[in-house]
Amino acid sequence: MWEMCPISEPGKPFAVQMVLIDAEGQRIEATIRKLLIKKLFGEIVEGNIYRITYFAVVPNLGVYKAARHEFKIIFNSRTKIVPEESNLIPLYGFAFMNSAEISDTMGESEHLIDVIGLVTAVSREKQYTKGANITRMIELQLTDHRGSVQCTFFGSYVDVITHHVRENGQAMPVVVIQFAKIKTFKGNVVIQNVMHATRIMWNHEIPEVVDFRNSIALHGIDPDLPLTEIEDDVRVLTIEEEFLTLFPRKKIQEVHETAEAGVFVVYAKIAGLVDGEKWWYSACRCHRSVSVEDGTYYCPGCDSNVLEVTPRFRVKVEVSDGEEDASFVMFDTDCQNVLTKTCKELVIGSKVKSNSELPQVLKTLIGKEFLFKIEKSADHGAKYDDSYKVKKVCADQNVIDLFKDADKVNTPQRSIKVSKFPNLEDGESSNTSPGMGGIYSGNKFEIDAAVKSLEDISPLGSFASPSFVEADDGGASCPKPAKKLKMKCVKIEKE
Repeated sequence: MWEMCPISEPGKPFAVQMVLIDAEGQRIEATIRKLLIKKLFGEIVEGNIYRITYFAVVPNLGVYKAARHEFKIIFNSRTKIVPEESNLIPLYGFAFMNSAEISDTMGESEHLIDVIGLVTAVSREKQYTKGANITRMIELQLTDHRGSVQCTFFGSYVDVITHHVRENGQAMPVVVIQFAKIKTFKGNVVIQNVMHATRIMWNHEIPEVVDFRNSIALHGIDPDLPLTEIEDDVRVLTIEEEFLTLFPRKKIQEVHETAEAGVFVVYAKIAGLVDGEKWWYSACRCHRSVSVEDGTYYCPGCDSNVLEVTPRFRVKVEVSDGEEDASFVMFDTDCQNVLTKTCKELVIGSKVKSNSELPQVLKTLIGKEFLFKIEKSADHGAKYDDSYKVKKVCADQNVIDLFKDADKVNTPQRSIKVSKFPNLEDGESSNTSPGMGGIYSGNKFEIDAAVKSLEDISPLGSFASPSFVEADDGGASCPKPAKKLKMKCVKIEKE
């Protein structure tokens, strides 16, 4: 359970997020909104078991979801929380990924994960600089029977790690990391903490740790060896590696038809710019798009009004590889690199009257050929249109020439999952807390049938007759009375 606070106002939560678990080990996210925090937050203690009734069920949207359940729970003013007793519900409900599975994601995962491993190396405390911000960081190397994965921790988590290392000495501990995100950091697939959500269990005497210790002994891993130190310099991927060897190369037609969800490299020419599409957006410092409400800028990611915004590129282009066409969306960093201008410079110097009117400088992209590293998501085409997000652009002619002759690289197959809610929009992805953007402000769903387990929670299940009502602010009761929802005893994950 963790509080979600605006970046500019730490300690002033606009919501409380939690993860509930039932007797089958199913996990689901739940949210208490701002106006109900004082009323409901005091009734809940992590690790205790409750029967919860009267709540809304909404799609589990947003980035870095803490549970893989398709839906999430929103508490409202009628929600009842009654303490219960049960020995059937696990305390943590881990869903571990091993190092090989983490590596196979290529840094692309929308869910928070659990991982267990032997800490075989640790770095000294470092400083990470991004723009004008300087953040403390520390790295661990976590090893299991399938290999190793790098873990990077920022902010207050640095103190947690250094304390454990100091107390533990040079012995290799078994560490459980719960609710962590998978990212690509300095060219490597790594695990990173999520502020206020990630849990670290250092040499905890729990069954999962005991079982892991026994398993690594069977695989010949010696936990009695001393910790080593991670070198300060992390190797950054070369442009050749990033565009020629690490990701599969495909033609546009192959991208359209593939049953894979992942990152691909495409060689194509920009044939035109999509008319009527906005080529820049006003962004908060968290890089999310802001809206204008009552004459002020509002950021849904930070859930607060912001005083300063910055224009950032979001340019939709039509591309062709000579055989097939597609729409790609290029973002701020790549546009700056190929145009050699910042979005702010272009907006100020441009004579166009709106952000949907294209300036002449953007039109110079037409006819240019690039290597595009693009992403095809599991729900491609379901939320928005059929365009592909560009993750990086390469204009190096030597690399382009090598790409034309390179052998095809294969990646693991991932089946595409079609969303049950094709018209529900989620905000642009950003590096935010879990559930950010997932506090759904569209329709809520009320369920007439009793819920027997978390797996059964769905507004569209065969047992339910959904009724749609307008969303309310702060979880106020819905205009139409909801039938009572019964749920098996649920234990709140303990930190």
